Amino acid sequence: MKTDNLKKTVQKIVDTLSSRSAIAAFLFAVSLWGYTSLNEKYTTRINIPLEVQLPNDRALEESLPDDISLEVKGSGWHLFNIFFFNTSENCFIDLSKKRITDSIYTISRTDILKGVRNLMNLEATDVLPEYMQLITGKITEKEVPVYPDLEVIPRDGFITAEAVKVQPRKVMIRGNDKIIKNVNSWQTARRTMKDVYTDINIKVPLKDTLGGIVDLIPNQVRLASRVEQFAEVTIYDVPVRVTGGVLSKEHTLSAKKIDITVRAAASILDNLTADKFTVTLNYRDILTDSTGIVLPKIESRDKLVILKSHPEVIYHYKRFKESLIAGR
Repeated sequence: MKTDNLKKTVQKIVDTLSSRSAIAAFLFAVSLWGYTSLNEKYTTRINIPLEVQLPNDRALEESLPDDISLEVKGSGWHLFNIFFFNTSENCFIDLSKKRITDSIYTISRTDILKGVRNLMNLEATDVLPEYMQLITGKITEKEVPVYPDLEVIPRDGFITAEAVKVQPRKVMIRGNDKIIKNVNSWQTARRTMKDVYTDINIKVPLKDTLGGIVDLIPNQVRLASRVEQFAEVTIYDVPVRVTGGVLSKEHTLSAKKIDITVRAAASILDNLTADKFTVTLNYRDILTDSTGIVLPKIESRDKLVILKSHPEVIYHYKRFKESLIAGR
C-alpha cells in the first residue's frame, strides 16, 4: 500500500514538471536570473585592432602589433553585445600632423586610451602594452621586378609551353628608406595548381613579407602561361663545342655531335632544330680529367624537358708517344 502511494506521489511530481506551466516557470526563472546578471557591472579584457597613422614623410622600420589588450568595465548587456555583435571597436592613433624628427617616437598610455573608439557604453580602464615605441625613418620608394612563386602540375599528357609571365613585371614599393634600399625584387604569394590542362591566367597577391612596413603598388599581379599537350622528338646531329679554351692535337673526343630526345609542347616541336640547343664541354674539365669520360652540358632556349642524349657521355683521349690512352 505504501509502495503504491509512493509511486503515485512520484508520478504526480513528474506530471507536474512535464506540464507546460512548469516549463514556462522554469524558463521565466532562468530569464529573470539572466536579466539580473546582465544588469550587473563586470570587468574583463578584450583585444581590439590597432592602427597608427604616421606623417606622410615617415615610415616604420619595425612592424607594430596588430591589436592591443584592453581592460573594460560595463554592464553584462554591453559586454555581451561587444563580444557577440559589435565588431567596430578599434584603437586609431593619428600622428599624421605630428612633426617627428627623431627615429624613436613613444606613444603613451594616455594616447593609446584616447585612440580607443566604438566601445558601446563601456569604460576603458587599462591597456596593454602601456606604451609603444615607434622606430621610424624617412620614406622612399622604388620599382622592383616581381618573380612568380607558382608551381604548375599539368595533367598527364600536358606540359607548360612557356615560362610564367608576370603582368605588371615591376611594382612600386614604398616605405622606410633603410628597408627599401635592401629590397631588389619581390615575390608573389605561393600558389600550386594541379591537374592543369588549359592555359593559366590568374590574379595572385604579392607576398606579405613586410606587412605594415612596406606598401606595394599594386599589391597583386597577373600570372599567365600556355599549357598544351606534349609530344617527344629526337633532334639529330647537335654540335658539341669546347668552351674556355682550345684543345691541342694531343686531345681527342669520341663525338663532335650528339642526338637529343626532348619532350615539349607540340607547337614548340614544329620549329625545333639543332640550332636551338647548345651542347658544351668545359676546357678545364677536359684538362683535369683522369677517367676518360666527360659529361656534356645541354641547354635550350625553349621550354623543353630533355629526356636523354646519344651518346650520354663523351670519351676523352690524350695522346702519349703515338698511343691513345683514355683519360691519360
